[in-house]
Amino acid sequence: MRRYPLLRHVFSRSNPGALTQGVREAVLLLVLATALAGAHYAWRPPEPVAVPEAWPEGVGRIGMERVALRVARREAILLDARAEAAWRTGRIPGALPFPAADIDAARKRVLPFPADPDALILVYCGQTGCRESLRVAAHLVAHGFRRVFVLEDGFDAWRAAGRAWERSDDA
Repeated sequence: MRRYPLLRHVFSRSNPGALTQGVREAVLLLVLATALAGAHYAWRPPEPVAVPEAWPEGVGRIGMERVALRVARREAILLDARAEAAWRTGRIPGALPFPAADIDAARKRVLPFPADPDALILVYCGQTGCRESLRVAAHLVAHGFRRVFVLEDGFDAWRAAGRAWERSDDA
């Protein structure tokens, strides 16, 4: 401590208030830095939604109301293009896991050939503009399916709208 007279002054027993003052200043700086960081994230504009560059040819768009109607009538095959872990934690009732990361294996497991090429297939993923549902839909169209539609708003909007959803017991 001989080399650092300021530290000697702060930690000396003859000046007990100096340590308290130093701690107060450090805490104040920490609180100020945290507030500034929080303000930065609070006022930051939202990041743009990833909109696909081009909509795949042969893939239709479908809204929540029509999906709900088709699902209620059991007129469609409903595919969740998110990862299987996301499917387990929450999905539209009746949706089958069809992860975009492993399209070929999912197609063989969920839609074994020969499958009806005119079957109504509805694909969704997490949110508006996510690419997973588009990848799955384009893959299905390329394999001969003619009635493939993508839910425009995704599962997050489905839940936010208060629609029914389910999860696996092991989630």
